[in-house]
Amino acid sequence: MVAPVTAPVTTTLTLPGPPNPLGVRTIWYQKQRTGQKQRKPYNLPLPFTYDIRQIDTFTYTNSDATLNLSQVWACNDTLWAVELGPASTASFNKARSKFISNLKPAQAELGAVIGEMKQSLNTIASRTTQLAKAYSAIRRLRLGEAARILGVKTPKKRYKQASDALLEFQFGWAPLVGDVSNALKTLTGGLPSFRVHGKGTVHGAGKLAEVTSGTKHNTTYSFTSGHHIVSRVRAINPNQALANQLGLVNLATVAWELTPWSFVLDYFVNVGEFLNGFTDLDGYTLADTNWTWRARADSSETLVWYKTGPPPQPEAGHAAWTGKHLRLQRAVGPLPGPILAVRWPWNLSPTRAATSTALLLQQMHRIKR
Repeated sequence: MVAPVTAPVTTTLTLPGPPNPLGVRTIWYQKQRTGQKQRKPYNLPLPFTYDIRQIDTFTYTNSDATLNLSQVWACNDTLWAVELGPASTASFNKARSKFISNLKPAQAELGAVIGEMKQSLNTIASRTTQLAKAYSAIRRLRLGEAARILGVKTPKKRYKQASDALLEFQFGWAPLVGDVSNALKTLTGGLPSFRVHGKGTVHGAGKLAEVTSGTKHNTTYSFTSGHHIVSRVRAINPNQALANQLGLVNLATVAWELTPWSFVLDYFVNVGEFLNGFTDLDGYTLADTNWTWRARADSSETLVWYKTGPPPQPEAGHAAWTGKHLRLQRAVGPLPGPILAVRWPWNLSPTRAATSTALLLQQMHRIKR
């Protein structure tokens, strides 16, 4: 039997940039993709990685100047990780928080469907009982009674109008049979799955300056990190979900809330959210869960080098370049909990500041007493 999903395959494409005056060319573009293929009906979310690094511009004064991807801030994995690592954590936590908040509407929708299924059961019971009573009355030639049960006009007893009576009865039982058929479709369709998603994006920028005895290197960069979490809710245990929301499942969150000044630390570090992450999916059955990370960085750099000798020395040459880096990465599997980290970026709102100040003054007043 052929597997529905193939093993991961990695493809790489590299292209050189224009030659310098000495004819030397270096790699300016690199695209790497790792992914899998699947058979029809193509309905499985698959993990993949898509990575593009590119040098956009390069100007220089020295004829032997060269530039490669590792010299570009945006394309250097080590420099990239310094900023995009924390940014990725922040955007994932933000997307996960939004995903958890979107579970409640899905719970309400599933509850409505369950209500419709219960109503369908009642419809089938009442309509089949009504049809059985009407059939019994017709067999006993009690046409008036059958007409009242079906809710149609009472047929005249003359034999020549039997065809009219037949039509009246047909118009009476046809809607009942239709109601039963529709109710059965609702029941046999099973519980639907609801698509729930959450998105989170953070932005950042910075500058670097590196000065040595003979060079000065300035870097300006900006970056964006975004996560998109998608899953299908297949079933909900409302009692378990409610117990979790009331704090009856994860007692660690209750203990944290009762810890003095815990709310102050929560302004800086997502401790409460981290503790909630151990149980915030209790009561939900998820399927096809996946999350995609989209990160982009752009950088602009200048390098100036000076003639040797005691400072100050005149400029010996300079170079300037720009580059960018784009990465798309999807992971599939059970949704991890939030990552414990400093909030990004930390920004105390006026409301929170006023609340914190009021609580602090209240506590200080109690100490004095």
